[in-house]
Amino acid sequence: MNLMHAPDDALRQQELMCRADPASNLEPAQAEQAAREAEAWSRRLGLTRETLQAGVWLARHLFHLGRHAQALAQAQAVLASPPAGAESALVAEALRLTALAACELGQFDVAIDAAQSLMQRAAAAEDAATPLNAAIALAVCFERLGDMWQAERLLSRALEAHGEQGPDVVVASACNALCAVCAQVARLLHDSDAPEERLSVLERGRVAGEKGMLIAGRLGAALYQAVLQTNLAEVLIGAGQYDQACRLLEQALAIAERQGLSTYGQYARMLLADAWLHRGDASRAFRLAVGLLAEAGDGTAAATLSRLHDVAARAASAMRRYKVANDHLVAAQQIERRLLTTQMRIQSELLVTRSEELRARQEADRARRDAREQQARAAQLQADAERDALTGIGNGATWNGGPRSC
Repeated sequence: MNLMHAPDDALRQQELMCRADPASNLEPAQAEQAAREAEAWSRRLGLTRETLQAGVWLARHLFHLGRHAQALAQAQAVLASPPAGAESALVAEALRLTALAACELGQFDVAIDAAQSLMQRAAAAEDAATPLNAAIALAVCFERLGDMWQAERLLSRALEAHGEQGPDVVVASACNALCAVCAQVARLLHDSDAPEERLSVLERGRVAGEKGMLIAGRLGAALYQAVLQTNLAEVLIGAGQYDQACRLLEQALAIAERQGLSTYGQYARMLLADAWLHRGDASRAFRLAVGLLAEAGDGTAAATLSRLHDVAARAASAMRRYKVANDHLVAAQQIERRLLTTQMRIQSELLVTRSEELRARQEADRARRDAREQQARAAQLQADAERDALTGIGNGATWNGGPRSC
């Protein structure tokens, strides 16, 4: 390194780290570029901790931008060779991002392994952030595999245990995850024979969403505000509070468009179409849903596509366009069947694999115990063979000193 430029290089590295820090609330695209440069500069200057920190921030910004494959690769690169003595919090964050990005990509074996590693760290952690992040990661895995109730229990218990002590940004993330999961549980309970349970779930989602929004507002974190507004709006739609939901969605959309958060914006518009339909504006809802379907690309989540077809089907039916409604209904059902089949297959594969691994470990443990017991029995038999049956005194020929002299 040119020593004449060392002070300038250090200042440049520090400036990039400040810009890359999510707490700076820089627009995600700009923060992503700053993190990429900060990682390169830190590595060039031999700053090990800063290189790791910038790498973790880069993975987070890529995830927020909806570039999940790149986020996963970046998080895994961080975990592949963490420096000796790497901060536990940074490794934990890389594991969390690995789990979340892998879930988005349908790589549930990777996601669950990362979430379980994080849960193991949480068991020994003395901070509140690690258990909360571990709960978020594992809950997302459960939610994507169709077990919404398990996801809700995990998040509720984590927030009860650590919500008061955790860092604001992590508590806001956990509140957001709980709000989102509650919205999904309420959807599953729609038209069920458990209306009281559905109302209770919606209330828990509302409380979590509002708490998260208060924290995000205090932090001035626009991205978290947009995501929380979207998930809280979905809870409010389930509760029949359509006007309030529309206001939140419009606010979230403004933030998403300003910050280039296309994935979040797409989901917010889908919910807006649903809210318009509930308010009686079927034509407007239909146009928005069909337009979003036309814009959808390969990166659009299957669950979002199914919801869009469902909104379009109900809107078309309200407009008495029954053939169109049926086409969208069939499309929604086909996607739902594929999702359900995928969930069941993955659950089967993962549960069988883990059951086999557990059984193999149990058999190995049993074999080790048997071996120790056999060794102990062999030692006892050897000792018995060397002991005089009448006197109980060991055979003198086997003494280390041999026969004693007078």
